[in-house]
Amino acid sequence: MELIQDERVNQVLSKFKRLVKNSINAGKEEKALASISAAASLLYQYNQIYTDKDLEQMLLEIAQNSDTLQEMRKDLSVTKRNTVLFYDGFGLDIRGWALAYMRAFTKLDYEVYYVTSSKAIGTQPEIDQTISDSNVKKVVIDFQKGYVNWYHHLAEIFSETKPSVAFFYTTPNDVAATVVFDMLSGLVRRYQIDLTDHAYWLGVHAADFCLSSRSVGASIAVYHRGFDKEQIRVLDGCAIVHDDIPFQGFPFDLTAKKLIFSGGALYKTLGDENNTFYRMVDYVLNHHDDVIFYYLGNGDQSKLQKLKHKYPRQVFFEKERKDFFEVMKRCTLYLNTYPMFGGLMMRYAAMAGKLPITLKHEYDADGILFHQEDLEIEYDDRDTLLKDVDRLLDDEEYRKKREKKMLGSTILEPDFRRNLKTLIDDNVTEYHLKIAPVDTERFRSEYLKRFNFDQVLMNSVANKMNGSLCTEFPILFIKKILAKICKR
Repeated sequence: MELIQDERVNQVLSKFKRLVKNSINAGKEEKALASISAAASLLYQYNQIYTDKDLEQMLLEIAQNSDTLQEMRKDLSVTKRNTVLFYDGFGLDIRGWALAYMRAFTKLDYEVYYVTSSKAIGTQPEIDQTISDSNVKKVVIDFQKGYVNWYHHLAEIFSETKPSVAFFYTTPNDVAATVVFDMLSGLVRRYQIDLTDHAYWLGVHAADFCLSSRSVGASIAVYHRGFDKEQIRVLDGCAIVHDDIPFQGFPFDLTAKKLIFSGGALYKTLGDENNTFYRMVDYVLNHHDDVIFYYLGNGDQSKLQKLKHKYPRQVFFEKERKDFFEVMKRCTLYLNTYPMFGGLMMRYAAMAGKLPITLKHEYDADGILFHQEDLEIEYDDRDTLLKDVDRLLDDEEYRKKREKKMLGSTILEPDFRRNLKTLIDDNVTEYHLKIAPVDTERFRSEYLKRFNFDQVLMNSVANKMNGSLCTEFPILFIKKILAKICKR
């Protein structure tokens, strides 16, 4: 089955590349960019390679042939030393690292332009409040008008603002921003914020330096993406605590109960043929009738529903909620997802003084917290983890002693702000990482088990942004329309 999926991916990837070449030769930029974006989206979810040199070279060719980008280069022959541009292709509010950067920028002496999607208008209350009446100016681009319009608008913003430093923080298939950042080489110092350090993304030529937060990501950047070790800079994102968001209560009575909390996109708990995450929860609930398990996250809830059926009074789950940190503060233990860990949730657990109990999956969760190897939160096997969880639940003194170790294990806002400044001013931070080859075969094989070629291909191709591909993939667009009708 996996070999068949590999063959199908390679076949459609070859088709995408032919489409790009033909579109470039015919002067059809929109179709060329749409083809690369669809290919990148497919490769991100396939995640068997970390970069594709052909696609990167095609983006460079499109960039170099663009009159708009050549004009931008002329405009940037002189840049403003104290001006910074932060490009955010996600446009999210409290998820990810954008808010941390904005909070830091408002306390630093730079002229900052925060560039993001027009969809972020009215949907980023935290960021908007943070940058209100500050040195940070928000500029939006209507991504939905097409890739060519998107990159033209971004190029105009660079021409007008003339930053000397730019941050590239975006989705794995952002072709529009990539062609612009590709053409900033030698003019603007470019930093790629490697949020998706475990998976495929576009943009290896779009940055002078890769900002890594852990050894695994840095190693993949060097040994699989083609960065030199000298191009790696270390700066971890700073988790923001929202103490101003009031606790919304629980959908259960926690009186005389202990709470095990877990959360994140539910796909992180899938793809493991042994259902290890759910078996661990099952064990705890079976052996501790005073424990409630509470999960917050979006995705396939089928396995949670089975647990709920078996333990109706002990299992509860909901979609994401804004007061999740208040939930974290009230839990007894935080159980990390498996086989994919939740790095940001590990940080939030540490900030709340809670133990993020983590079953090791090779190297995946290494380096998320400071001195992580000394925190006793990672376990080599399920039985050892469950034995310790038993004791942590039954022995409060033992648990409190362990929780004290979590103090100082994550980067705080003053640390992040100080290092962001030295990065911009001197291109250095206080942090260093060991960069050595890592074996990602097992991790990638589990991605392949979750990978549904037909579904992923349809979603990668048949969407509003890729309308120019309709004549090349008519069946996929028809299927997508029918699927929407059936869903309604």
